[in-house]
Amino acid sequence: ALATTLVARLPEAAFTLAIARKTLHRGDVTYIAGCLFRALGVCAHALHAHARRWVTNEKGLMAAAGALPGAPTGFAARAHGLLAEVGSTPEQLAATLDAAAALVAEVERAVSNPPQDPEAR
Repeated sequence: ALATTLVARLPEAAFTLAIARKTLHRGDVTYIAGCLFRALGVCAHALHAHARRWVTNEKGLMAAAGALPGAPTGFAARAHGLLAEVGSTPEQLAATLDAAAALVAEVERAVSNPPQDPEAR
């Protein structure tokens, strides 16, 4: 039940990015960074749930999610890169949100497939 619930909550990630996009004109870097953290965290928890693995906190969450079978290629590096280079202008922030939305879409596709055998990776 927990795995199903965490995967079912994945649309929250895209919703969070859509809400962040509404602040682009203000250049609210802190708010957008917070939304990125939330959206990527939801993705990481969904990837763990899909792989039937569990985490207890966010320490090392992105790296652990990126190592899971079926995770999008470069998930951890891409997530870390988005948070490291959020940007400061509306254009940079929009590019970051676009890249985050692409990563969320990849996670959505990944969790829509049957879980991979961990031994196959």
